[in-house]
Amino acid sequence: MSTVVVADAELKSRRRVEQVLSHEAVTVESVASADALRAKLQTSQPAVVIVDVALPDGDPTTLIDQMRATGTQVLVMAPPAAAAAASDVVERATEYIAKPIDADELRLRVRRVLRQVAPGAVVRADLHNPQSGRIDAKRVAEALGVKLTQLPQALNVGYKALHKTPDAPALQGRLQPIKDAIVLVSRFVRTQDVRVWLNSPHPDLRRRKPLDVILSGRASAVVTMLENALAGIPS
Repeated sequence: MSTVVVADAELKSRRRVEQVLSHEAVTVESVASADALRAKLQTSQPAVVIVDVALPDGDPTTLIDQMRATGTQVLVMAPPAAAAAASDVVERATEYIAKPIDADELRLRVRRVLRQVAPGAVVRADLHNPQSGRIDAKRVAEALGVKLTQLPQALNVGYKALHKTPDAPALQGRLQPIKDAIVLVSRFVRTQDVRVWLNSPHPDLRRRKPLDVILSGRASAVVTMLENALAGIPS
């Protein structure tokens, strides 16, 4: 059974997450500080960590980078105003969840992450830089069958910065939906056929090619379509 760790200084908030996930197929553990979370991570590797952006006694950017580098998925939670003020932290995470927590949204996001990542493993490690462990834009471009120069619009970044550091921590949140799309497509077709599928017009995308949708900055639309297909939800 996968382990989910919730890290939040507020006892009420921790209990809320525990209650929402109590009927999911996960073991939920909680900590109240960054120090306690680091200690927990030294003895175990949870599949998902749900961390409050205002977690005390720690540098959230470094902490999130360390977790992502080991394959742990990080869901950052914060009120919208706090998330906007800490955009650099939010971008490093796999997902962002607004506080107060909506139960259905939390369950959906945790299920989505768990479907894609086995505990202790990085799905499609070929998309990650082997030194940093982070998703690498150059490797993602190769998997899509496009040049790196075609990704800036999808990621809303300048090409120079992308070319200089294609696995930058600040890019991880933007690269994650594209990686998710690649991983999900791989569940429908053989790896060598992923590019063929991405370049075939799809009725659920108004006959647009999934690759064109991804490159326009809407990878999440492709991810949602594929997740619904896996769940048997009609389009």
